[in-house]
Amino acid sequence: MAGYARYMLILVLSTMASAAASGAESESPMLDVLIKIIPRSDEVLAGVVRGNQPVTVEGEKFVRAQADVVEVFKSGPERPKTIAVDVKDHANETARTTEGETYVFFLRRGIDGKEAGRRFLVDLSRPLRVPAEKRGVYFELIRDYVTIAAADPAKRDLKGHVLKVLRSGIPFFHEDAARTANLVKDWSPAELEKIREILAPKGREIAATGIERDNLVALVLMQGTATQALAQSRLEFKQGNPDGVFYGLSMRTGPDVDALLKSFFEEADPAVRLGGLRLAGLLKKTVLLDQFEQKNGQTMDEKTRSALSEARKLVLRD
Repeated sequence: MAGYARYMLILVLSTMASAAASGAESESPMLDVLIKIIPRSDEVLAGVVRGNQPVTVEGEKFVRAQADVVEVFKSGPERPKTIAVDVKDHANETARTTEGETYVFFLRRGIDGKEAGRRFLVDLSRPLRVPAEKRGVYFELIRDYVTIAAADPAKRDLKGHVLKVLRSGIPFFHEDAARTANLVKDWSPAELEKIREILAPKGREIAATGIERDNLVALVLMQGTATQALAQSRLEFKQGNPDGVFYGLSMRTGPDVDALLKSFFEEADPAVRLGGLRLAGLLKKTVLLDQFEQKNGQTMDEKTRSALSEARKLVLRD
C-alpha cells in the first residue's frame, strides 16, 4: 500500500508540474480525477462565460466568473440559468476563464457565513474549456462521468468507462482516464491487452510520451503478466520512454522483477539492453549488475560499459 501511495504521489507531482508549465491553458489536467471530483460537487454545469471581475469578500480576493448556463449535468432542485463562480485569487495560479468560451464547472455551494449563497470550484478541480467543435463529445463524456460517479462502486463498470474514454481522441480525457485506471486493482490480462492496444504505435490514441502514457504503462507493468510486462517494456525502451517502466516495475509485486531485468540485459537491441541497465541502477539491483559484469565484462562495447557505470552511480544516489 505504501508503494502504491508513493507511485500515486509521483503522478500527482508530475501532473502539478504539467499544469504549472501550461499556466492558464484551458485543458490543463485536474489536480484530482473526475471520478472523485464529481461526487464532491453539488453542481456540474456547462456555461458560456460573460465576464470576469475581481471581487473582495471580507478581505479575501477572488476572481468572479459570470456565465450563462447551457447544460446541467448534476444539480439540486434548482437548475440555474446563470451562475457566478468565485475563484480564489492566487495570481498566476488562478484558474482563469475567457469571456465567450464555454466551460464545464465542478461546483460546491457555500452554506454558512461569508460563503452562504455563493458558488466555488470544488477543491482540486478547475474550469474545463469546451471547444465549440467538440461540444457534443465533451458533453457526452461528462454525462457518462456523472452517471458512473453516481453508481454503486461495487456495480459500476469503471473499466469499461476508462476504455471508452481512452479512445475519445481528446487529450484531457485521455489523461484523466489513464489516472483513473490506476484506481482499479483487478485488471485481468485480457483487459490489459485492450490497454496495450491503445498504447500500440499503429492507430495510436495515446501519444508516444506523456503523463497519460506513463500511467498506463505503469498499470501494465504493475498488474500485467510477465509476458505483457516484458513486451510493453521493450516498446517503451525503443520509443525512448522509460519512465512508465520504472514506475511500474518499482511497484510490481511478486518475484519476477529480477527475471524481467535479466531479460532486458540479454536483448540484442541496445535501447532495451541499456535501458534495462539504467533501470537496474534506479531500482538498486547491485547483485544483478555484478552478475551482468561478470558475464559480459570481456565483451561489452563502450556504450554498454558506460551504461553499467552510470547504473552503479544510480545505485548510490538517494
